[in-house]
Amino acid sequence: MLNVALVGLLAGSLLTGATGDDDKKKKGTQADTQESVLIVDDLSEAQPRVQSTFSIGRPSSDSPIRFWVEYGLGNADQIRDTNGDNGGDPTVGGGSLIVNGDIKTQRVVAGIEISPITFNNIKVGVGAKVSGARNEVDGELANESLGALNEALGLGLTDELLVDGNLSSDFSIKNLEIFGSLRGRVLGVHAGYMLDLGDSQSFTAPVAPLGGARIPLDLPISDNRDAINFGVDFDVPSDQFRLFGGIDYYWIQEPDCSDEGGSESGDEVALMFPQFCSSSSSSESSSGENLFGEEGDGIWNFVLGGGLKFSIFEVGAAAQIAARDRQPVERNTVGTSGTTPNVGGYVSTIAPYVNISPSSLPASFYIRGELLDEYNGYGAWIGGANSVRPALGFTAGLAIGFD
Repeated sequence: MLNVALVGLLAGSLLTGATGDDDKKKKGTQADTQESVLIVDDLSEAQPRVQSTFSIGRPSSDSPIRFWVEYGLGNADQIRDTNGDNGGDPTVGGGSLIVNGDIKTQRVVAGIEISPITFNNIKVGVGAKVSGARNEVDGELANESLGALNEALGLGLTDELLVDGNLSSDFSIKNLEIFGSLRGRVLGVHAGYMLDLGDSQSFTAPVAPLGGARIPLDLPISDNRDAINFGVDFDVPSDQFRLFGGIDYYWIQEPDCSDEGGSESGDEVALMFPQFCSSSSSSESSSGENLFGEEGDGIWNFVLGGGLKFSIFEVGAAAQIAARDRQPVERNTVGTSGTTPNVGGYVSTIAPYVNISPSSLPASFYIRGELLDEYNGYGAWIGGANSVRPALGFTAGLAIGFD
């Protein structure tokens, strides 16, 4: 029923313009022709999902090519259990090797979007977005004997891990998303494919005194899983205010539970992200069958927000809910544990934003109070369960081709 309603809204948006055009042809006056041109100029361009672009502003109908670049920083220091209560500090690293971890995350995103096809009351857009990331955990070791084991067995653990309790990743490309969109006056539909480009996490060989567990040598920046995205969104045009929202679904593809694509150098083995794979004490592989099964995995994102425009400023906020089907909603890209696996979760946040669009410049500057993770954003905490609780996050950027 929801799909039928959305399709009806989109069709109504398109048909309304078509009826007006027929009336204008019948009248054939110059005034009506000018009115038709104004309607086209007022039409919003196609754009990617509103979930990640609401702080940028509405696309300008004067610019067929638009792009943006942004930097984000955030952290999380608490887990919420399946009842929504405080579940303690995040545990990062696997096997309770690092606890009390303060998760710090950085993101860099660059996107471009064009409208190659333009009709009277509908526009088609295509584009791409590339993301880079660095993750870091500043914590305390849960196993104080790691130093002795490292010296006796030559595990190759760094002082950063043994002395400071820190694990981190390099700053590198995380994923590439290719998308397309179709938009009427207010309502739009979009779809895309997110190609995971993140490096595999590196581990030591199995450590017998730890029951065959592998000790992580770094952190991943993605879950090594591609995803298909599709959704609907709306953005009401007005010179004084904005009302926007959308629903997105990420259909996360099955993980690679083999060592293919990994590399082996001495006792150090690089594996695909093991969170959704069974573990083994084998010295050749710590991965096995897909624990998630054949039903698949997915995340729903709901966003609803609004803003007020005055002078060169737009100030507003967006409330968001991310709900995962059958796994915790957590910052899975740093291997966070402490949540309950194979159980769904949700997180609800609100993200304020400010957009500055000087009339003398062809660019907009924006900042919003959230950090985009792999599939959803984390703003100011409202509630949630079976998830991490974000403590602080912001994203600042520059956009060209937006009003």
